[in-house]
Amino acid sequence: MPQPLSQPLQLDRIHCRYDEHEVVRDVSFTLERGQIACLLGPSGCGKTTTLRAIAGLEPLTGGDIRINGQRASSAGFTLPPEQRGLGMVFQDHALFPHLSVAENVGFALRRVSAAERQRRVDECLAMVRLQGMGGRYPHELSGGQQQRVALARALAPRPPLILLDEPFASLDLDLRRQLNQELRAILLHEGTTAVIVTHDQEEAFAIATHVGILRAGELMQWDSPYNIYHAPATRFVAEFAGAGAFLRGIVDDDNHVSTAAGRLHSHRPLTRPAGSQVDVLLRPEDVVPAEQGALATRVQHRVFTGPNILYRLEMDNGEQLSCLTGSHVDVDVGALLKVDIAAKHLVLFGN
Repeated sequence: MPQPLSQPLQLDRIHCRYDEHEVVRDVSFTLERGQIACLLGPSGCGKTTTLRAIAGLEPLTGGDIRINGQRASSAGFTLPPEQRGLGMVFQDHALFPHLSVAENVGFALRRVSAAERQRRVDECLAMVRLQGMGGRYPHELSGGQQQRVALARALAPRPPLILLDEPFASLDLDLRRQLNQELRAILLHEGTTAVIVTHDQEEAFAIATHVGILRAGELMQWDSPYNIYHAPATRFVAEFAGAGAFLRGIVDDDNHVSTAAGRLHSHRPLTRPAGSQVDVLLRPEDVVPAEQGALATRVQHRVFTGPNILYRLEMDNGEQLSCLTGSHVDVDVGALLKVDIAAKHLVLFGN
């Protein structure tokens, strides 16, 4: 197998269509070797179709896909999936029930010597914390263990690119979080480039080095998880990437906006002229309870999660804020809560 290039995956303005409905439109991005991308968006946004196009399971009606420098798809041409040299992990595991764990992991290593195959199988099983379980069969494993086997099988031949379609969606929340962290560590350790489809913003942020937000087939923003959350390019990205509230405001100067919550300071220059009417994004962690807080609000709703409480607060003018606190800050619905606005920088959208 050829060695991975510095850019194992390149999508150049790809389009996919089902009958008369275009489900992916003009999507472009490039992955460097070892980067992990998550495609994130609501149901029907085109993320799974994009993944299937990369895998060779959906044809392109426009644009170009290159894998490890080789043209894999363009309008009228689709390199078969088995010739793309990809690793793939699906939600349903897709293990061979009649093969042992070791045989499943070593399935794609039939062209190497028996000794080399055994060494790589043992290495991959250790990587996914299934040492000593090579002789078992899929039906003898838990769902989480089966997904670990599927991951080990995909990694075994050292593919230039691995694709994962909501791999942990069927698992319980605690196990999913654990496997998310393990998956990221394994991919980074192996230097494996990966594309993961998920609808879970928390999962995307936990795993990815890059996140692509899709909406109605279009890539709205391709960026680091930090920038997706703290510097969203559009209001849709801002709302999809996490909780928050928008306050009406007027830009005073390069660093200040006047709102009903007070005159807010931005540590980085604003990009709108003085006098502009804007909506200011405030994340829940930007709103901090304080006994001597400058802003009095009333609790409209609260969600207790154990370690935290997410409050919805209402100001005197009827505008609302979200506030995330430790669960020791326990305030009843209807009670007053004083807060300060502690945003480090301001994200503005035209209203």
